[in-house]
Amino acid sequence: MKFLELLLHHDPKFTNVVIFSNELKTFFVQKPHETVLVPFTNEQEKTAEPLSKDEYLWEQSPKDLLDQLAYQTLEVQLHYLLFESLLAEHAARFISMDNATRNAQSLLEETQLQYNKLRQAKLPKELTELVSNI
Repeated sequence: MKFLELLLHHDPKFTNVVIFSNELKTFFVQKPHETVLVPFTNEQEKTAEPLSKDEYLWEQSPKDLLDQLAYQTLEVQLHYLLFESLLAEHAARFISMDNATRNAQSLLEETQLQYNKLRQAKLPKELTELVSNI
């Protein structure tokens, strides 16, 4: 993704990147949400024991590995935010179209009722004209 390439390889480096998106709380409730992409935050418990450097052997240098993991992490976060925002948009559209359908149905029922009332009011007039002509 070009956005991620720009984000990771821009000179000077970005110190803070915040994305605002929709968060789907329930199907009927969507709220704006702020997500900090850069800098990365460590959500791991502070009490967790750090791993020693001798436990794992990596073929890549730590910088290359960190760059690759940062790219993948940002890509996953961005996809998640986009999909969640898209889901919230579709939910809002669904609710909007459902309300429009209900309003149209209500309008159709009102119009049908008015038509029937006018037609019924017209019938006695036609009957009196018919009887008076006989």
